[in-house]
Amino acid sequence: MLTGDQATVLLASLAFGHTPRYASFREAHQHAEHTLQESGVLRSSTGPHRALVSSDVRFSLRHADDQHLAAEHVPAGNNGSGPTRPRSEAGH
Repeated sequence: MLTGDQATVLLASLAFGHTPRYASFREAHQHAEHTLQESGVLRSSTGPHRALVSSDVRFSLRHADDQHLAAEHVPAGNNGSGPTRPRSEAGH
């Protein structure tokens, strides 16, 4: 599980880890960055001023087809707002 700071570094790496902007960001997050590098989540092939998310992590973060989840839930109200509940409880 990631800490809040590690999650921030991971998201920043995905968003702008390959840009010069990352160099100033990393100064305030070096410990979290180091921890992610040690665990193999981040790597840097061009020096410490850039961070790349490992291909395994990028693959695991890709959008998954979650239509099967949506099909098992129906809106609690008639207008489609509010929490959802399983179909079996909704009487469908």
